[in-house]
Order: sequence, then structure tokens, then C-alpha cells
Amino acid sequence: MAHIHEFASLAGYAAVSTTTSASGAAIDLQPYLNDNHVQISATLNCIGVTGATGTLDVKLQESVDTTSGDFTDIVGATFTQLSTSTASLNTLQTIYFNTNKRYVRFATTAGGSTPSFSVVGQIQAIQRLV
Repeated sequence: MAHIHEFASLAGYAAVSTTTSASGAAIDLQPYLNDNHVQISATLNCIGVTGATGTLDVKLQESVDTTSGDFTDIVGATFTQLSTSTASLNTLQTIYFNTNKRYVRFATTAGGSTPSFSVVGQIQAIQRLV
């Protein structure tokens, strides 16, 4: 019996401006393949940068439930640090990761002197249809 799969793009951190450390909403991966070491991808697009000096670190975290304190970092699921220099503006990064936990989320840590970053993050996964 053949299994049919469809590629799905899941919003994870949609067009937010952040000046402090924050976490995105939990994304439920239950309907998506994350077994047999199938990699899931995540993209991060920096669409706006303002502020004197600063940085933004973005990573992915995983959990078996949606309790905020239960999320832990996914090893290797970290984007290249963004800075308030124009080099970070309009950059698109893609990373690949594995997880066997049901939920993932984006987590950001801002540093420096009054930075503001507008970023969009998405998770791309293969959906089980049959």
C-alpha cells in the first residue's frame, strides 16, 4: 500500500517585531512526518531592522506538550545571528532539524542597545495524507 504525502508550510513566527526575548506559539507536528529521521525545515526571513546596535538570536525548541516551561532547545536548530547592520536585512535562512516530540516553537533572544527586528519564521514539513 502506497502512502501519499503532501508538503505543508506551517506559520511559526509570523511578521513580528521584537525588541526583547520572546517565544512563538507552539506548532503541532502530529499530522506531519517526523519519524524515520525525516528532516523538517525551518526558514527565517528578516524583513526589518532598526536600532543603534543589537543582535537577535533565533532557535527552535521542542516539547511533548504546550506547557511553556517544558520546551527545550533542539540541538543544531539555531539560525545565524542577526544584527542591526544592513547585512541582516532581507536575509532568508533555512535550517534542517529532527525531532520526535509533538510540538516545536521559535524562540528569540535580543541583545544590545534598543534593537528592533521584524522577522517571519516558518516550519515546512511533510503531511501524512493516507
